[in-house]
Amino acid sequence: MAGILCVAPACRIVVRDGTSRCEKHTKVARKVKVELRSFSGVANSKIYNSSRWRRLSKKKRTVTPFCEDCEDLGVTTLADVVDHIVEINDDKTLAYTWSNLKSLCHGCHNTKTATEKRKRNT
Repeated sequence: MAGILCVAPACRIVVRDGTSRCEKHTKVARKVKVELRSFSGVANSKIYNSSRWRRLSKKKRTVTPFCEDCEDLGVTTLADVVDHIVEINDDKTLAYTWSNLKSLCHGCHNTKTATEKRKRNT
C-alpha cells in the first residue's frame, strides 16, 4: 500500500494505514477536540457536555427533525439545534425536561438567543 504524508503542518511521517494523520498527530487532534468540547468557560457546560444531554438532544431531533419555528412559517428546514424554551439560567430544573425543548435550525436559534440576550441587557 502506498503511503501519504501526514497532513499535520511540517510533519514528514508517511502514513500507510489509510488515515490522513500519523499516530502522534491523531492523538493531538483528539486531545484538542476533547478540550474544546469540555471548555469550562461556557455557561452551563456541565449540562451541554453530559452524555445525558447529548442523548436527549439527539432523541429530540429524531422525533422532531424539522425546525419548529420555520414550520410555523410554512417553511421546512432541518433542525440542527435543540433549544431550551425556558433558559437554563432561569430554571436549571428544566434542563432535561422534554416539554421545555424545541428543535430549531441555526438561524432561528441565533435569532432567539439574540432576542433573549437583548431582553436580559435592558
